[in-house]
Amino acid sequence: MFWDIALPTLAALAQVVTGFLGWRVTVDGVRQERKKLYERLFALSSMVGVLAVGIAAYRGSQISGDLSELKKGQQTANSGIQAIKNNPPIVNVTPPTVNVPAPPVPMQAASIALDHVTSGHVEAVNGIQTGRPIWLVQDQVIDVNLFFRNSGPVIADCKKEWGRIYLVPSDPTVADVTKNQEKVELMKVLVPRVKKALRAATQPMSGIFPANGQGGLWLTVHSENVITQDDIAKLHSGAELLFLFYDIEYTDPIGPHYIHSCQIAQTPAFDPEIWQVCPGFQDHK
Repeated sequence: MFWDIALPTLAALAQVVTGFLGWRVTVDGVRQERKKLYERLFALSSMVGVLAVGIAAYRGSQISGDLSELKKGQQTANSGIQAIKNNPPIVNVTPPTVNVPAPPVPMQAASIALDHVTSGHVEAVNGIQTGRPIWLVQDQVIDVNLFFRNSGPVIADCKKEWGRIYLVPSDPTVADVTKNQEKVELMKVLVPRVKKALRAATQPMSGIFPANGQGGLWLTVHSENVITQDDIAKLHSGAELLFLFYDIEYTDPIGPHYIHSCQIAQTPAFDPEIWQVCPGFQDHK
């Protein structure tokens, strides 16, 4: 870029010097003492002008050649691009094979629940059992059979079964609305006794809860003491309430579990058999 400007400028300056010398000679003439100087300046200016023009012309031809080559290269590139557009290449790419591991199968859990309740005493006539349950028998403990079933897809190992029946004095004259509050207060007294008895029950249990409800396990729960005729009358009148507590502990593929629950026999007790959920003692894991 520099020489493209400098060479024409130098040629023009040489032309100016040559013209200036010619003008001076024409107007003033040439004195003898300056003749050699003018001749040398004229010759030098002429040579500089000729060289500058020659070099500029040479560079111009080179640039023209470069531009011609560049144009040919551009035409070749355009032809290649047009050929690709007219006949696009077919590229077959094989997709990579990605092996994604299957997600882990989640562990399944057992689902243990109380299925039904029956009495441990059955009516007998002339020594033959009729099959009718008798819940309250004087001078005997109250026996209640609890049957637990596993509706889950895996079996469970029973580790512990425990239960206890408590008879608690109650006010038969209290209205039903207030009765619920009375039950809450009674639970505050009973729960510490239950927890103490549960801690003392260290005897392990061995049994299997089959999966998908195919069978189950029984738990027989007894009252603390034998009952009297007076207890039977009070349970019918509401002067006593029957609380049934139980604890089931088991393991399955996920880990250990437990069920803590309590039920109250609705007054009049077992006439008919109706169970209510105790307030504040339903827990499971």
